[in-house]
Amino acid sequence: MKPAHQDSHVEFIHADFHRIRIDVHWYRWEFLRRNPHYRVDYEEFVEKFGKWLSRKGYWYDDVRYSTWTEGDERYFKTKILPAIGALCEKWQITNLISPSWGFDRRRGLRRIPGGMVEIPTIVAPGWKWDPSVFRTLVRLGFLGTADLAKRHGNVVLAEFDLNWPMKDLLEYAKRVLSYAYENYKKELGRNKVDVLRGRRRLRDYDTHLRVWDLKAKGKSVPEIAKAVFPLYSSRSAVQRVRDHLRAANRLVLGHPTDIR
Repeated sequence: MKPAHQDSHVEFIHADFHRIRIDVHWYRWEFLRRNPHYRVDYEEFVEKFGKWLSRKGYWYDDVRYSTWTEGDERYFKTKILPAIGALCEKWQITNLISPSWGFDRRRGLRRIPGGMVEIPTIVAPGWKWDPSVFRTLVRLGFLGTADLAKRHGNVVLAEFDLNWPMKDLLEYAKRVLSYAYENYKKELGRNKVDVLRGRRRLRDYDTHLRVWDLKAKGKSVPEIAKAVFPLYSSRSAVQRVRDHLRAANRLVLGHPTDIR
């Protein structure tokens, strides 16, 4: 069996994994948007930057902010973005959203002109606001979301948010691996490579090797059967030896990756 092509595209795994904790995120937002201190912070932000954003467009509205000039971009990045980042860090949210907004409870999304906005209480890791740490993680191949994975060939890189309960982490891992495994099998099929089979029992490998080595030493099949399977009938033991010899032959003369 040939290995899968390693020059295949990188597949990002978006399987709505945040649904594992969507109720948690939804409740977090519903309580946060009722918090009087959050409401005051948001009102102060709007008082300072609201007129500019109403004229130019909000950062999460792709349709409106796509008309920004270089000067608009520079003003946003130097004046508005730091204020957004500070409030996001203070309230541990991923985006600064009006407390008047509700989100779809099933999906954790809100429709806006030109797209969707995700519920902001999907808490990102603390390094989100530390560019040096973020750059290091990106250089190592991570994505920086802690709820997304990517696959390249037979290798999967997944991130986990250790703030999650173990039960949710295990469910997330199960979904990532199941999704990646199924797509890897499809990739093997497209590349005309043998589809993955289930793992053999390791004790069978020991028997394969023992039978093969005895045959290589010149032992006959009946002699091997008597030595390896003394508790079976002669006929059954001989058949077992032949089966193990065939399996051993495929592995010895085949490809090492067949052993899984």
